[in-house]
Amino acid sequence: MGHMRRRWHPNTSGGGESVSADHGAPEWIPTDMDSPRALPAGRWWDAVRVGVSESVGVFALLGRGVGPVVGDQRAGLHWWLIPPGVASDWRLPGVEVWGRGRELVVPPLGASAGALLWWAGVPGRPLTDPERLRVALSDIVERPRRSPDCATERHAACRHGAVARDVGYGVRAEACACGCHVGAGGVW
Repeated sequence: MGHMRRRWHPNTSGGGESVSADHGAPEWIPTDMDSPRALPAGRWWDAVRVGVSESVGVFALLGRGVGPVVGDQRAGLHWWLIPPGVASDWRLPGVEVWGRGRELVVPPLGASAGALLWWAGVPGRPLTDPERLRVALSDIVERPRRSPDCATERHAACRHGAVARDVGYGVRAEACACGCHVGAGGVW
């Protein structure tokens, strides 16, 4: 029997667990036994570079539509992987698209949130839909807010003044104290 690939499955707590499978993760993802690997953008995917603080809102907006996202804790960046060649004309502040001619260092399949380079979005899922990502990024970077709840305009879900909480995919949101929660009657 050939080499077994590992597949990443989300669990109920918003994290994930890896299980063996004959298929699953794309061939370009390094196995758990490999070190991070520099791979060419434009072959399997293009990479969209976004700051972690902006990414939190994008995760909230896309929900289950999130595909593979490489997290770089040293640089404070997330790299959203999308189909190649579809975003070369994007012009969004603080967002950079890497296509052909660039390389991205990709973590091994089992890299967790504690690693310097890790999977912030599930690596075994399909690539993130580029149009949904562009719309979410446009909303986040052109109208910055302080919390995922503000980004999705779910003010009722916001816990103004409450403790921080997990929003999934290893992202933790701090309590919101932004100006959009101040109404005629005071703070929401």
